[in-house]
Amino acid sequence: MKLIIRTPDETRSLDISTMPIKDAEDCERLTGMTWVEWREALTQDRASAVKFAWWLAGKRDNLTQPKFSDIDLDLASLRWDVELTDAEQATVDAATVEAGEPDSRPIGLDQEGTPIG
Repeated sequence: MKLIIRTPDETRSLDISTMPIKDAEDCERLTGMTWVEWREALTQDRASAVKFAWWLAGKRDNLTQPKFSDIDLDLASLRWDVELTDAEQATVDAATVEAGEPDSRPIGLDQEGTPIG
């Protein structure tokens, strides 16, 4: 799963489906949280978790950036998107069908090429 983090001036992408030990050690050193705690804190929009996500995305992309302690983002202006891998999306689709929710995707095309379903 990739998080897409947008400020008014910059967009960063962070694959959170992987966490090398070096990155996990950075997480503990900079935030005081384990990487599992960090992921939970990120879902709660905790400032230090968001700051680490931004920093880590920059680190992984080899961007020149300020020291972690100097990063100051406007949390109110941040925008988040999630990109699922094909396997993750298939799991979501299967769970939706299994839960009995109707699958609203078209199942075919009529003679004029209009989706039917």
